[in-house]
Amino acid sequence: MELRKLAPQYLIRCLAIVPLSVLACLLALMPIAALADGSAWQKHHDVGIKAARAGDLDTAEQAFREAIEASDHFRDDDPRRASTLNNMGYVLHARGELDQAQSFFEQSLVLRRTVLGQYHPTVADSLANLAEVARDRGDLAEAVALQERALTIREMQYVESHPKIAQSLSDLGVLALEMNDLDKAQTLHEQALSIRRNAFGDDHPTTAISLANLAVTLYSRGDVTRSRDLLLQEIAILRTKLGDDHPRVATALINRSRIDLELGAGEETVALLEEALSIRTTRFGGLHDLTAEAQLILAEALLQYGDFDRSVNLARSAVGVWDELALDKPASRLEAQSIVGRALAERGELDEANEILAGLVEKAQSSSQTPARDRAVYLNNWASVLHQKGEYRRALAVFERALSLEEATFGSSAPMIAPTLRNLAAVLISLERFDEAQMALTRAEAIDANDNR
Repeated sequence: MELRKLAPQYLIRCLAIVPLSVLACLLALMPIAALADGSAWQKHHDVGIKAARAGDLDTAEQAFREAIEASDHFRDDDPRRASTLNNMGYVLHARGELDQAQSFFEQSLVLRRTVLGQYHPTVADSLANLAEVARDRGDLAEAVALQERALTIREMQYVESHPKIAQSLSDLGVLALEMNDLDKAQTLHEQALSIRRNAFGDDHPTTAISLANLAVTLYSRGDVTRSRDLLLQEIAILRTKLGDDHPRVATALINRSRIDLELGAGEETVALLEEALSIRTTRFGGLHDLTAEAQLILAEALLQYGDFDRSVNLARSAVGVWDELALDKPASRLEAQSIVGRALAERGELDEANEILAGLVEKAQSSSQTPARDRAVYLNNWASVLHQKGEYRRALAVFERALSLEEATFGSSAPMIAPTLRNLAAVLISLERFDEAQMALTRAEAIDANDNR
């Protein structure tokens, strides 16, 4: 085989599509017309529920705080206060204020157990909400324990085909996926989907949640075709039932586009992400985390599509939103830095790209929160810039670091190693070390052949 000079290929980090819980945490609706002296409380409660469902967290928080104040004179055994405490927890969780959210959820749980009994269905809701907080903290074992306790209560209170059982199965499936137990995750999501189809029908938005979660699981298993088909079903349901401008449509479009990005962004992918960004900007405004997330994923698509200037601007805009909101977002910030560095390299601004990507590698290496796969991708991309700059020996050393990290983490025949081997071969050719380059390319081809069986 004749070796020719190869250009290194920039890699993108694994763009995980996002599993869904039902509204993440649960709002307490509490229709309680039979209880007296609650007209002020009911007014604030209803305003808060409506605002929370619309994503207007400022209005919701103010309304729920006023509802809490209005409930100060309620009797000790009145469940309305527990409802409002729960709903404040919902709003604070949506804001990412986990300590305060946990405090309100715990207060609600104590009241519900005291007033309604430890096996009441709303106790299960409180446990599920606390599980979501634990999940967001990264304490997956605690989240699983809380969700299993919630499921136990629901199994005592409902028949096995009840939607509340599906909700617990779905939430446990999300956790199983995050713990990389793919067999369990698939089983749980298939069970939840079956219950929801029977309870709500094939074209209900709640059924669409299970379609999305099963799609995420299949995607993680490498079944891209089935995953994409399920996401297309989800999008069709949401457009029909909720309208084209609903926030859940935006999330579904982003998830579908994340799959497409791994195959290479085209005009359709960019158009879908433009639509998602427009929905979120209209619904939440420009200064919102979800809007920034849409900007970032569109920036990646535009980078692949070749619109480097807009890609840089959107990535930097997303970082500006997180700065303004004082959000940490470490993984997203690293990805924004990666996009900017790669776009500058594509524009030929190699010195600035080198500085950005070298700094990115240093940040990623020093963070225990950065997955090994992402760290290897960042090493690859920095080495690719070094190669373009003609610093072949430095590029070789960095590519070898990436390969060593991938082999130690995933094994010597893992599919994600093949692109690194090709990049390694490219720099070896530039160094005229042809035999070693041939060995790297042969190994990459063997990995690809095995993966395609």
